[in-house]
Amino acid sequence: DATVKHAKKLPTLLENALGSRANRDAWTFSVCCAELVVATDDSEELLLSGDATVVELCNDNDEADLRIIRHAREVQALLAPHGDALLTACTELRQNLWRLQPVTLLLYHAVLLLEIEGGLAICTEKYNDKLELIFGPAAVVSRFATNYRATGSTRQQPARLHARTLLPKRECVTVLDLVSWICGDLAMVWRPYCLVNSNCQHYASELQRFLEDASSAQRRLEGDWQVVLPAVACEGGKLRLAADELKGDRAVVLAAVSQDGLALQYASDWCRSDWHIVNAAVQQNGLALRFAADHLRACRELVAAAVQQNVDALLFAPAHLKRQPSIVGKTAALRAGNSDVDMPDTVLLRCRQLLEASSELSGDQDVMLALATFDWRALQFAVPGLLQDRCFVLEAMHVSGLALQFASTELRQDADVVLAAVRQAGLALEFAGGELRADAKVVAAAVAQCGLALCFATPTLQASRALVRVAVVQDGAALQFASRELRQDRVLVATAARRWLRTDWEWLLSLPGLRGDRDVVLAAVSQDWHALEFAAEAFHADTEVVTAALEQSGAALQFASATLKAEHATVLQALARDGTALRFAMKRLRADFDIVHAAILQDGLALEYASQNLRDNPCIVSMAVRCSGAASLPFASARLRCDPALIELAARRCHWWHLFSHGSPDYAWLLQAHPKLASDRDVVLVAVQREGRRALLAAAKELQADDKIVAEAEASDAERQQSSRRWLQHALTAII
Repeated sequence: DATVKHAKKLPTLLENALGSRANRDAWTFSVCCAELVVATDDSEELLLSGDATVVELCNDNDEADLRIIRHAREVQALLAPHGDALLTACTELRQNLWRLQPVTLLLYHAVLLLEIEGGLAICTEKYNDKLELIFGPAAVVSRFATNYRATGSTRQQPARLHARTLLPKRECVTVLDLVSWICGDLAMVWRPYCLVNSNCQHYASELQRFLEDASSAQRRLEGDWQVVLPAVACEGGKLRLAADELKGDRAVVLAAVSQDGLALQYASDWCRSDWHIVNAAVQQNGLALRFAADHLRACRELVAAAVQQNVDALLFAPAHLKRQPSIVGKTAALRAGNSDVDMPDTVLLRCRQLLEASSELSGDQDVMLALATFDWRALQFAVPGLLQDRCFVLEAMHVSGLALQFASTELRQDADVVLAAVRQAGLALEFAGGELRADAKVVAAAVAQCGLALCFATPTLQASRALVRVAVVQDGAALQFASRELRQDRVLVATAARRWLRTDWEWLLSLPGLRGDRDVVLAAVSQDWHALEFAAEAFHADTEVVTAALEQSGAALQFASATLKAEHATVLQALARDGTALRFAMKRLRADFDIVHAAILQDGLALEYASQNLRDNPCIVSMAVRCSGAASLPFASARLRCDPALIELAARRCHWWHLFSHGSPDYAWLLQAHPKLASDRDVVLVAVQREGRRALLAAAKELQADDKIVAEAEASDAERQQSSRRWLQHALTAII
C-alpha cells in the first residue's frame, strides 16, 4: 500500500525535470540512479539483467571482503516505498582533483551522503552535466561512494570524509521532499556544468541549504523573477507557488496563462482585470473565463473566444450574453462539429449534444432560454428542477408557449403560466390542465392567437358563438371544431371562408372536418352557390342542398348530379333564375317545349341551347326575338333567319319617343349592332330589299361586293325614289 501511495505522489524524476527545465537549449543532464545490493546466493539472478555489475570492495589491507551488485533502477520505483522516511544526517565527502594535492580547500569534487532512518542512505553528486544517485544500505553506500560513482566508474582519487552534520528534527525532510526539490526547485535553476558558477560544489551547497532550512530555500526561489518566469513558461500552474508580488507581475502571469489558461486563478486581481492577459488565458483554456474580472466576463469578444475553445465556458458568462442567440448558436454548432443549422431536427440534435456533453448547462436558466430561441423542444433536456421553477417556466412561455408540455403538472394548472403560453402559441391549450381548458378567458386568448386551439376547448365553449367567431376570424378551419348548431350559422360559415380578402370555398370545404359536414355545406350554398362546386360529391345529388344553391343562381345547375339535371322541377327552378342554365339540362329536356319556353321567357338568348327542332319553331323563335331582340336571331334555324317578318321584328329599334309603339324597323342598325347578322347573306338580302343602299353599307365587306345584293339595293333605292315622286305628285295635285 505504501508503494502504491507514493507512486502516485512521486513523479518520475527525469520526466519531471525535463518538463520543468528553465532553458530547453542548455539543459542536457540525465539522471543516473543505481541501487546497491550485497551479493548473496539469492541475488545472483540480478546478474542476468544487462545493467547489473558486480563490485568487490576492499578493506584497509586491500583485501576484498564485500561483494556487492550495482544495478540501474528507475528513481520512482526505487524511492517510492521510502517516501515517508526521514533524512537524519548529511555527510560531505571531498575528492581531490589529483593525487598529490595537499589540501582540499577550494579544488575538490563534492559528494553528499544523506543518511535515512532505517539504516539506508543516498549518495548524490553533480558530475559534469549529470545528476547521479546511489541508494542502498548506509554502510555499503558509504564504502562504495568512496571509490566508485553511480555509473560504476572508479574515481580517480578516493573521496574522503570532510564533515558530518545532523539534520534538525524541526524540518522533518523526507525522501519525498528531497526528490520533489530535485525535480522542482533544483530543475528550475539547473545549468550545464560550469567551473565558475555551476559545478558540483554549487550543487552540494544548494542541497545543504535546503536540508538546513527547506522553507526559506523555497521562499527564495518563489520570489526570484529569473527562476519563476521560465518555470511558469514551462508549467503555468506553478504560478501558485510564486510569491505574491510575482503573481501581480504582468510578464510572469502572461507567460503562465499562455502555457495554462487556468493559471489565471492564481494571478492578482489587477492581472485578472487585464484584457490581454485574460484573452491569452481563454485562448489557451476557455474555462479560464471563470477567473476573469466581472467586467471582462461581460465582454462579448472574450466570451466568444472562450466558448470557441471550450463550450463549457458559457457557464461563466453573464446572463445577458448567455441569452444571445449568436453566442449560444455558435456554441451548439461547435459541439455538433457542423456549421449547417438549417434543418430544425439538426438544430435540436445539436442542442442535445451540447447539453449531454455538459450536464451543468442543462441546469442554467439563461443557456436553456437561449437554446429555446433556436428550437423550443430543447427545453425537454432541461433538468427537472428548472421545469418546476415557476419564474423560469414563465420566461420560457414567452419564448415558446408549446414548451408548456415540458412543465411540471402543477405549473400546467397555473392560470398565469397557461395564459402566457397560449398568448404565445394558442395550441399550447392542449397541454393545459382540464379546468383551464374550460376557462373562457384562457380559451379566448388561445383562439385569438390560433383559431385551431378551439379543438382543445370544452364542448360548452365550442358552443359559444362569441368564441367561435373569434376563432374562425383568426383561422376559418376552426369552424370544424364548433358545435353543430354553430356550423349551420350562415354568418359564421361565410366568415370562416374569408381568406385573402376573398371567399375561398375550395379551401374551407376541403378541410377534412368540414368536407362531409352537411350543415356547413348547406349554410355555404345558401349564401353562395359557387360553394356547391367544392362540396363533396354526395351533396351534388342532395335535393335540399342543390335547391338552396339554385335559389342563389340557376347556374348552380351545372354542379348538380345527372339525376337532378333530368328532373323537370329542378331544371324549371334553375331556369326561373337564369334562362341560359338550359345549357346544363339534360339533352332530353332541351327538346321539351315547356322547358325551352320557360327558359326563353327568362332570357331569349337561351334559344342557343334549345334543340334543333325548337330553334326552327316560329313561335319559340319569335318569342326569343321579342324577349332579347336581334341578339337571339342568329340562334334560329336557317329557314327562320330569312323570314322577313322575324327580321323586321328584330330590326325594330325602340326610342323614347316610341314609348307606346313598337317603332319602325332599322335594318342598317340591325346589321351594325350584330356582326353575325351582317355576315348572313340571307339576312342582308332581306335588309337591302327593305332599306336599299343604307343597309348595304352596314353589311359585311364581302357582301357589299355581291352582285345580287348590290342589284337588290339599287332596285330598292330606285323603287323608293319612284314611290317618293309619286307621293309628291299626288300631294301637289291635291294642293292645286
